Amino acid sequence: MAKYKVGDTVVHWIYGSGNIVAIEDKGLPGEPCNYYIINGSKQILWVPVDETAGSSLHLPISASDFSLLIKILRSSGEEMSNNPFIRSGQLDKQMQLPTPKDLCLVIRDLTYRAHSRKLSSSDMQILAQAQSYLLDEWERSLGTPREEARHDMEWMLREAPARHHSFYSHRLHS
Repeated sequence: MAKYKVGDTVVHWIYGSGNIVAIEDKGLPGEPCNYYIINGSKQILWVPVDETAGSSLHLPISASDFSLLIKILRSSGEEMSNNPFIRSGQLDKQMQLPTPKDLCLVIRDLTYRAHSRKLSSSDMQILAQAQSYLLDEWERSLGTPREEARHDMEWMLREAPARHHSFYSHRLHS
């Protein structure tokens, strides 16, 4: 059974938002396989109705729910592993069918890391990808033009409080 209907606006976690224009059976005779046909801003997407590995689609986030995402961006970043293989594995896991919350956590924590350490090329690629996905959500959910949303996000991340985890820093601030 289809979770969404024709006319719904949905967000694909990779390709951004679009409108469902049809639901069509593209399976073999006797083996139906229904697809959402989504008219996106840059292409037509065909997404299986019955995805077994989780859904790559969701409805746009409400403005009130989006305020929770903004709180994450404004919060202190979490320390990430210094081991690039462990960090890469953690980031890859967070970016597998990410929720908007996952995107905010990745953006916040990598931005925090960038204040004290140089990001690896993999870190920078994941950060850019997460930012792009979140900006798609931002545009659709709040109606904010992309460049304005980018500016707002960068400002929030600059203003986020720093965390101090070292022993000496903790002793100085106690």
